[in-house]
Amino acid sequence: MARVGAEGCSASCRQSTKAMREIVGVTVFQCKTNARYASVMRDFLRNAFALDDGKPCVPNDEERAVVERVADEVARRRMAPTAIAFLEMSRPLAGVGAASIHFLTPIASSLANPLALKHLAEFLERRGAVDVLITAIETAESRIDRGCCEETTTSEETTTSEESPNA
Repeated sequence: MARVGAEGCSASCRQSTKAMREIVGVTVFQCKTNARYASVMRDFLRNAFALDDGKPCVPNDEERAVVERVADEVARRRMAPTAIAFLEMSRPLAGVGAASIHFLTPIASSLANPLALKHLAEFLERRGAVDVLITAIETAESRIDRGCCEETTTSEETTTSEESPNA
């Protein structure tokens, strides 16, 4: 156990303070300040490499409009299973995809709305955005499937009702 001197610092603390003065060239705070700094640094490092903040990813209105439009286009083209598989495989690269969208916005602005690209890129930068996008694609696909089924049942019912009076 380290001996505590007259000024309240342990011998090891005085040695580390002296070494820090030699390295840094500035006056180092007293031991109490060092202890507070160590506590704050420990708290910071405890969460420095945390992957998730625990909050669900909720898009704002502009991002929601862009996500729904992308999901509707994917579902309209009947590419939902392929898009979902691609999103699941590239989940760790969502941040890279967002950076790529930011990078290619000047070129892609001739094909798409640059403001929509910005909102999509900002949305994809957040953790959990891929899950929201997959859910939107599945919802759009089920909406389109329901619409197709309702159209076929409506046309079948009209065909059946037309056949009944003629019979």
